[in-house]
Amino acid sequence: MEVSPFTRPVSSATCNFLRWSGAAIAPIVSGLVGETYGLSAPFCISGGVLMVSASLLAVKAGLLRTALKSYGEPVSQ
Repeated sequence: MEVSPFTRPVSSATCNFLRWSGAAIAPIVSGLVGETYGLSAPFCISGGVLMVSASLLAVKAGLLRTALKSYGEPVSQ
């Protein structure tokens, strides 16, 4: 939240909105995808999303290190 250009309450509200929206939609979409493409399809899609997330986290690691350093948190290289 400290990395966002917005105030902490706005960042927190946006994060929670997206998180709970995904939690509300995921079972429906997973069921539809599973019925249409097979039972393993939702797991393959979630694995792909995990890979994209890890890649984005690796790309933005410098920004996260800078934010942690500015708040006095220990940072590993």
